[in-house]
Amino acid sequence: QYSLGQLDEALELFQQAHEGRVRLYGEQDWRALLAKNLIALVLLDKGELTRALEIKHEVYSKYKMLFGNEHPTTVNTKREVEELEAKLATTEN
Repeated sequence: QYSLGQLDEALELFQQAHEGRVRLYGEQDWRALLAKNLIALVLLDKGELTRALEIKHEVYSKYKMLFGNEHPTTVNTKREVEELEAKLATTEN
């Protein structure tokens, strides 16, 4: 759905995937966090930057606790958060 541009449907599917992974593995598990990160990506494509940034911040914080500051997943997510913050700053001015 996501690759076809059907963002509302993709968002719903990723939310269901996240909920299922939380039930199976818990909120702190990397699989649940990955699904939550995918929700943020869809929100970005929908133009919901503030909501996407909130989720990215949450995922980044949990990645730091789970993997540490130097893990590639944490580093990449930090970069994505910073890029999104910069994008929001330019659209708000």
